[in-house]
Amino acid sequence: MRHKPDERHPVLDAQPQGSGARDPLPPKQTDPASEVERQLIETGRIRLENVYFESGSSRLLPESEEILREVARTLEKFPDLMVEIEGHTDTRGAARYNLRLSQARSESVRAFLVGASRLGPDQFQAKGYGETRPETGEKNDEELLRNRRVVLRVLNPEVLPKGVHLDKAK
Repeated sequence: MRHKPDERHPVLDAQPQGSGARDPLPPKQTDPASEVERQLIETGRIRLENVYFESGSSRLLPESEEILREVARTLEKFPDLMVEIEGHTDTRGAARYNLRLSQARSESVRAFLVGASRLGPDQFQAKGYGETRPETGEKNDEELLRNRRVVLRVLNPEVLPKGVHLDKAK
């Protein structure tokens, strides 16, 4: 059976196999399809907005699913990606409790992303930082809220499109 010149044939068009493993080709530079993808490509980080947990718990609320599914779709575009899921809290409550809570919440987000994406569980690391990395001085409720966050941070920026300048971990 012959294939038409404009169709690809998996065997006939296959690239020759070399003796050594090849480095993955960097993805082509394209315009980001969403704000989530723009954050990922431009900074190597995604600050998860609209991700909510039950108070004092690591249980994700249903209204978090839409943004987490969007994040999963975005991460799938980079199949070799390695990501740390950072959990952060404000300073209310005991530091040890906040550290455990932030770890549990980052693990909940990890479990959701592993289940919702085609990336493997070994591509996600959950890390709770508690109140050790505040973004604000917590002078008001808005600043308290800003410190309660989940951030995804790329661990292997070489798989992102070239020209990406990553925000370093603080």
